[in-house]
Amino acid sequence: MYRHIPKNPSWKKNVSFKRRKSYSRSRITEYFSQSAKLKWQTRVLILFLAFVCIYFIYIILFSNYFKINQIIVEGNEEISTQEIVEKCEQMLNTRSLLFFKNNNYFLFATGKVEERLAQDYLFNYLRVEKKYFSTLFIKLEERPYKLLYTADNHNFLVDEQGVLISRVDLPEENEIIIKEVPQEIIINQEDIDKQNNRIVRDHPLYQDTNSTSTVFVWSDTEQGLIVKEESIISPIEKEVYPDIPNIGDKFFSENIIENILYLDYNYKEKFGYQRKYYEYQFDRPNFLILVTDNFRIYFKINEDLESQISNLYRYLIEEGNKKLDDIEYIDLRQKDQIIIK
Repeated sequence: MYRHIPKNPSWKKNVSFKRRKSYSRSRITEYFSQSAKLKWQTRVLILFLAFVCIYFIYIILFSNYFKINQIIVEGNEEISTQEIVEKCEQMLNTRSLLFFKNNNYFLFATGKVEERLAQDYLFNYLRVEKKYFSTLFIKLEERPYKLLYTADNHNFLVDEQGVLISRVDLPEENEIIIKEVPQEIIINQEDIDKQNNRIVRDHPLYQDTNSTSTVFVWSDTEQGLIVKEESIISPIEKEVYPDIPNIGDKFFSENIIENILYLDYNYKEKFGYQRKYYEYQFDRPNFLILVTDNFRIYFKINEDLESQISNLYRYLIEEGNKKLDDIEYIDLRQKDQIIIK
């Protein structure tokens, strides 16, 4: 008698399930093992790249290979190379972002150098470049100057258009020097006026005083007006210069510059006397004083200089008046007339 065996018996199904279950676990275990290994490799790679980046940044910011240690200046004539180099080194030695020095090739901004130099000089051309990872190259073209203007210990070179082109420390010998004459003002004039308004003028007891150091004035007290004696307020004078100009300002007219150069040339050619400097006052632009070792000569700088020079020539050369030791000044400002003191 045969036993009927059904198709797809359950025991086979159980065996197949167990095999599939065992196979799935091995695949999952293998997957997670490979995933953990991949994560570990990724972390190592990220750490390595981070280290390389940090090292690269350190080399760029702190290595001496990228430190600007040479400054080359070309095209300067009147302005000394040392003067320009010192100004650049001051900027290189400062710090940016608190602890990074400006002498780093990648951090240093050449535009700031151009701005800094433009504060003290006026150039026809200026170009600042970084080269070779350690060199600052400055190429410039100076504007020619004609004379030197000085006021309140500030010295400026002036071009033929009357524009201030640079600052200088000390004038050189034989320069045409224009010195600003300060205005003398009384800074306590208000106090003097108040005292003058209180002076007793119509009282018979106080009109005959001969004192030069005291004065009788009306004084307002709790008992009313009384007369009292007080010291005369002496004027306190102060020298006042015009506002210090900036580089690039047009401080003189072209006509004044031209006339000063014309006067200086003719004075040396015709008389041979050594002038020291010229005095000028900003609020009196037509008045110029030529200062020598012994005396002064007053000119009207904007009016017929040729006639003034001719009058001076006639007095000194043609008439032979060369004894000038006792002369204080020669005034040529009056037409066809010389005033000697």
